[in-house]
Amino acid sequence: MKLISLNIWEGKIYQPLVYFLEQYSKSTDIFCFQEVFQNADAGRNQNLVFTEVKKILPDFEGYFEDYVAPGDYNKEGLAIFIRKEIKVNDRGEIFVYNPEIISLGNDDPKSLWRNLQFVKLTRDGKNYTVANFHGLFDGPNKGDNLNRMEQSRRVKEFLDNTEGRKILCGDFNLLPNSESLRILEIGMLNLIRKYGILSTRSSYFDYPNKFADYVLVSPDLTINKFEVMNYSVSDHLPIFLDFE
Repeated sequence: MKLISLNIWEGKIYQPLVYFLEQYSKSTDIFCFQEVFQNADAGRNQNLVFTEVKKILPDFEGYFEDYVAPGDYNKEGLAIFIRKEIKVNDRGEIFVYNPEIISLGNDDPKSLWRNLQFVKLTRDGKNYTVANFHGLFDGPNKGDNLNRMEQSRRVKEFLDNTEGRKILCGDFNLLPNSESLRILEIGMLNLIRKYGILSTRSSYFDYPNKFADYVLVSPDLTINKFEVMNYSVSDHLPIFLDFE
């Protein structure tokens, strides 16, 4: 199976992103997206939102889970799209960060709840869990703090209690040398580290820290190919995984 993980940056690089999805929809089985708005009421210019991605990917089943406070307003969150012929056994989310102060907007990242979106599927008699994650953004420093440590522990607890082959991907908002990332690496293989990736950021990101996105897999997953794709369709680069 082939998977692409990408923080779409709310669809700001609109047309190149649309072309990218159309091109790779022919050969990809699973897309995991972060920073996705649920519908077209975001009030921003020409964003690619969940309802539109569903039209671009008609051969896929789309699932959306928001990570903001309860209420009736346009939500931002995570989206997984899976090719329709793949059997999905279960799907859902767990919350891994619950802020003390809740805002009904998307302007203060620390006021956003954080969740882990997951799907459990079967392919060729094997069970897989794909978990889509957008970690807490708490200022430009992506090092350790109490919230990030607790967030990682909750994600790790979920993975430890999940059977079958596992993939954890997304924009973790963590530095490579952070304890928060090391917690997630226990019992998992960090492909960004294994393949010596030095940046997951595109030319639209003009800051020194080039790490944000990761893919971690269980050791029983067979990897055919892994790469950070050179497509500037966001301020993040797409990450590609071909696995069995």
